[in-house]
Amino acid sequence: MEYKIERKKREYLDIFCKFKGPRYGIEIKYKTKKESNNFEYINQGAQNNSKCDFILDVHRIETFIKDNIIDIGYVIFITNDHRYWNSARNNTLVKKFDLIEGTILQGSYKPEWDSSGNERKKRMRRKLKGKYCICWHNSLVESSNEIAPFRFCCVKIDRDLFI
Repeated sequence: MEYKIERKKREYLDIFCKFKGPRYGIEIKYKTKKESNNFEYINQGAQNNSKCDFILDVHRIETFIKDNIIDIGYVIFITNDHRYWNSARNNTLVKKFDLIEGTILQGSYKPEWDSSGNERKKRMRRKLKGKYCICWHNSLVESSNEIAPFRFCCVKIDRDLFI
């Protein structure tokens, strides 16, 4: 967990593992929305920044593979907030960062809004080398009390992009 990568600047992977061969890097986004009194979730707003961060993580994993730090990478988004798997309103700056079912992440991304923290990093244009289809899955946990079930999407990035 929190594996330190030494390059020109210090970076971290949420999870790094190696077992009999390939090196895996995993980035995880976990965002909650308070939907029920039965659970103690907190409201984590700023969906625009979180959607952007997810795409930036895909780009980071691509660079870790290109630089031979890992062989296979995953970026996983887990949330109970429907605003991540539903479409943003038209004519909004975050619309191009939609993570709705069937969205293909590809090409260049650059946020056009002021974001908190790491302002310069987030404003830089990133170009994805691969094409990644967003596919949401229901959580495997069954609960009759849960009003807002969790969903997740997972993007796999592998070395085939760079061959």
